[in-house]
Amino acid sequence: MNILVEYYKEVPELSSIIKIVVTEGEYIALHSHTRRSSVDRGKAHMNIFRVKNGKILEHWDVIQEIPEESANKNTMF
Repeated sequence: MNILVEYYKEVPELSSIIKIVVTEGEYIALHSHTRRSSVDRGKAHMNIFRVKNGKILEHWDVIQEIPEESANKNTMF
């Protein structure tokens, strides 16, 4: 069975909201807010893909917990 199907069964409230999409040439960057439940602060995700001929050739990501308090007035999103 598909590993993602199993994961979604384990975490049924999982959500990911894409906040920003940036494209340039072969590169696509997605900045999203992912939460495991409605009461979870969640994580900020940045996924970068290199795509050619409709296929993903490379993928990089950065994931950061959303802190309870920010060190400045800027938000994660």
